[in-house]
Amino acid sequence: GGDITIEAKDSAGLRDTTAKITLGDNQGGVILKGEDISIRAIADTSSFFGDAEAEEDNRNGVERTIDILSGVRTFAGWSTASADAEVFILSDTDIEAESLNLEAWAKAYAEVKCFSTALGVAYGFSKPTAKVIIEGSTDIKADGDIVVHSSADSKVDVIAYTVSLGTELGTQADVTVAIGESDIEATSKVDSEAKIETGGALTVKAEAKRYQ
Repeated sequence: GGDITIEAKDSAGLRDTTAKITLGDNQGGVILKGEDISIRAIADTSSFFGDAEAEEDNRNGVERTIDILSGVRTFAGWSTASADAEVFILSDTDIEAESLNLEAWAKAYAEVKCFSTALGVAYGFSKPTAKVIIEGSTDIKADGDIVVHSSADSKVDVIAYTVSLGTELGTQADVTVAIGESDIEATSKVDSEAKIETGGALTVKAEAKRYQ
């Protein structure tokens, strides 16, 4: 047979993206035979913040302005982003290939900028989840290399900037708070009952990365 590529990709420019691939179901697995077989799921939120027009159109969902306390304007900016990429090889699946690549890649980027007087608060939260799971009773054979790889990338860019107007026009004190959080999960798992035969190298790797 020839090469086989199965790909699920969500990079539609939304703050929450999901891409999942499952071989098999609760009735049993599947049979897949080919030369170079690649199965990958990619979930990416970065384009949501990379397009100026999209950011402007969705600004109400990213930055909120709140008026509190008479005479004091408070600008509160927040941004959340989640990316979920998963590849599941369910039990009783049979895969034969020259080489096999199983990959899940999740990129969650949260960016927010808050500019205010007196009090400024900005909060960003990023949650990428990447999983490649090979369940038990799975039979995988490859003459060459087998790669099982999950990668979860998180970027949180939070800026809060407060302009002081002085005690006459502003307040006695100016306060700026910027908080960025990440919840990152990368899992590459091969069940102990799975059977894997390879004529090359077997690589099982999970990577979690955080960028500021």
